[in-house]
Amino acid sequence: MEKNITDAIEDINMIKSTMENTKINFSGTYWLCFIRGTYHILSFLVFFISVWNPGTKIILFTNPVLIIGMFIGFIIIYNSEKKHTNRFYLSFLSIWGIIVIAIPTMIFLIRIINYFYFRNDSVNLILLVISSFTNALLFCICIIIYAFLIKKKYPIFLSLGILFTYLFVSTCLNNVGLPFNTALSNDTTLLLASIFTFIFIDVGYILLGFALMKRSK
Repeated sequence: MEKNITDAIEDINMIKSTMENTKINFSGTYWLCFIRGTYHILSFLVFFISVWNPGTKIILFTNPVLIIGMFIGFIIIYNSEKKHTNRFYLSFLSIWGIIVIAIPTMIFLIRIINYFYFRNDSVNLILLVISSFTNALLFCICIIIYAFLIKKKYPIFLSLGILFTYLFVSTCLNNVGLPFNTALSNDTTLLLASIFTFIFIDVGYILLGFALMKRSK
């Protein structure tokens, strides 16, 4: 009799542990989307200001502040999520968070090294392309994560469509854009790829955050 009770208690504990390990709290994911979206929107605005008036060098000072802010936000969210016992979700959150923070940090460090030692304008262009592509790729991965969280397939096709459109605009339409004047030039162009990235990816993070927030209610 006692053995049966002990076995029953063990079974209940195993079921409880399994349920806890598959439980997902959406609050961490939508806050990460808000933080990531805010970071990229502010980065875009700072970049636009630096292009409009290159003498400000504002990008050298604001980028580390934004990266540090994103890092602090991730730490706060991760510590909050640790209260839940979903180990798989926490592991994935850690991997995604590290990649999201590491990439802009490395790009910023390379930009600083180039500014003080090499002064090669082509390096900044290459870094811009790398940063833009990784942003698009990580956003599409985030949409795929959202698809698995809500157990729907349509976000996966949406993410592939966004990535394909981004690659098409960045390659086949890489010279298309909106002309505007700056402090040093009357022949500056805001590329269509940058506009697409801002509207569908940078702002897209915020919209995805609201979609996850709605799911959490």
